[in-house]
Amino acid sequence: MTKTSIKTLTNTWSFDGKTVSFEGSPLKMGRDNGEVLKKLEGREKFKYTVYSSSGVFLNSWTIDFYKGKLSTEIWGGKYYTDCF
Repeated sequence: MTKTSIKTLTNTWSFDGKTVSFEGSPLKMGRDNGEVLKKLEGREKFKYTVYSSSGVFLNSWTIDFYKGKLSTEIWGGKYYTDCF
């Protein structure tokens, strides 16, 4: 017998042409308290990475607002999704 479960995680990202926001909170470009937001090559494409207070990698998101794509690295896996 195979047990299968599907979990859905919903996050809200936005970009108004100047500011990237996560769950309604604006993010600072660069490094800020264990968080790093950087602009990637391409139109409206960013990478947001979070580290623990001791500097250990926790997770990261690559968000392409122009193409409507998102990937995340969390718990040792890489996951992809479309944004709408």
